Amino acid sequence: MPKLDIVAILRNQLKEAKATVERLHHAVQALERLGRRGRRRTSKISAAGRKRIAEAQKARWKKLRLVKK
Repeated sequence: MPKLDIVAILRNQLKEAKATVERLHHAVQALERLGRRGRRRTSKISAAGRKRIAEAQKARWKKLRLVKK
């Protein structure tokens, strides 16, 4: 019979350990969210891509100005 008590104790400890891990997981997630707030996003477009977009927009503006005159 003492074997059943040990198994019950171990199951209870396992349940408590899982609850502790879950609380720690939530705490880590909360801290990670706080750290993201002040961080700047890095550009995902290359400098050459930004240059092409800027040149295309300038061409559109130039075309618009010619139409207005």
